[in-house]
Amino acid sequence: MRVLIDAWNVLHQEGVLPPGLAGIDLEGLGRLMQATRWQRVHATLACDGIPKPRPEDLPGAIHVIWSGAGREADDVIEGLIRRSTTPRRLIVVSSDRRLQKAARRRRCKWLSSEDFLRTILEDLASGVEATPLPSGPPESAEAWVGHFGLSKDEIAAIEAETEAADLDSLIPGQETSSQRPPEPGHSQPSPADSAASQPTGEHAKFPESVLEQARRIAGGQ
Repeated sequence: MRVLIDAWNVLHQEGVLPPGLAGIDLEGLGRLMQATRWQRVHATLACDGIPKPRPEDLPGAIHVIWSGAGREADDVIEGLIRRSTTPRRLIVVSSDRRLQKAARRRRCKWLSSEDFLRTILEDLASGVEATPLPSGPPESAEAWVGHFGLSKDEIAAIEAETEAADLDSLIPGQETSSQRPPEPGHSQPSPADSAASQPTGEHAKFPESVLEQARRIAGGQ
């Protein structure tokens, strides 16, 4: 499974992280991801600007791409969504409506930046332990065929269903517009719209111990 993150959109999101964490850098975001459910994914942080050296402390499972001169990260993300060969196995994280529209068009799953940050604090609050990605090579389809007598097409279908279920476990509130199209004549609110209709201040209230834990992790302590 893969997650494509609009990095600056997430890092400049207000109303979720406390003042001491708002505006964290790429390394801090990476460390928070590695301490929560997002450690289970292959993540790409898409950033505005000319290419810069990879941050030394960024976890190895997280990739960084830069838009380059004359382009925005939104352009890069939209292109990656458009060219993806497995869009239903992709989560797009951004509150940008242009990118959410691009994700829905290709049937990707998506999550607003606000909700993405909230999942991190919720995991810290609930004591969820991250499950790292396997370090060794995955078992080949040929091995599955040998073990279970299944065809490669059947194995691919099973893997796709399993990966879709894994993606669902990462995203709160699964009845999103990217998964269930609205009935004719009825509009269906997006996750971003639903989040916007709820009082952000209430959602942003986490115990001080959780916020302090997030500060320590983001700071590499």
